[in-house]
Amino acid sequence: MKRVINVAEMAGRNWDFVENHYPCKDANIEWHYNSANPKNLLEKLISRPKISRYRVCLQSINLIHHENDVLISHTPRISHWLSTFMKPLGRKNNHLAFSFNFTELPGNTLRSAMIKSFNRIDGFVVYSQFEKKLYSDFFEIPTEKIHMLHWAMETPELAEKPYPILNNYYCAVGGEGRDYKTLLRTFEKLKHLNLVIVTRPYAMDGLAIPPNVQVLYNLPN
Repeated sequence: MKRVINVAEMAGRNWDFVENHYPCKDANIEWHYNSANPKNLLEKLISRPKISRYRVCLQSINLIHHENDVLISHTPRISHWLSTFMKPLGRKNNHLAFSFNFTELPGNTLRSAMIKSFNRIDGFVVYSQFEKKLYSDFFEIPTEKIHMLHWAMETPELAEKPYPILNNYYCAVGGEGRDYKTLLRTFEKLKHLNLVIVTRPYAMDGLAIPPNVQVLYNLPN
């Protein structure tokens, strides 16, 4: 039986969204889901270095029982450490780096280490063409290894209380690689349309906000 071992930086206890989106239900595939959420007092107290990240990578590698088993890592630091630990342990299983997205690119020392570890990863999934070129150039990853996937949130539940934004509006969400400067200039000319942006403060530094644009920061999930 083939194992697909998912390793995430953070996730709920029963997360299984990769399996739910798999195109066919194969009885010969055994799915595993591991998360670097702290599991004990020591892991909760020590955040740097994040020892729960190292623990979950080693635990996941230990689940490999056949050369055809596949690892899927979620977020770049998990991908980096999983690949780093696989080398001395002699594991050469196929490895997909999913949700490959950086809020801030690493400094030179970590970048050098990541160039080596990412070179051993078979494929990467990003959510924009901008990121595809950025990470290919910055980490020296062949472009054919990086795949762009359109990804959307599940339909959210509506709040019971009246929503504070009364009129119809367009919405832009996110902080990495967004060209909010061009978007704001566009809506400055489209005064009859409303726009709501949900982002982080640094993404709007130095930008003028037109009257028909509302910006919300760091909203909870």
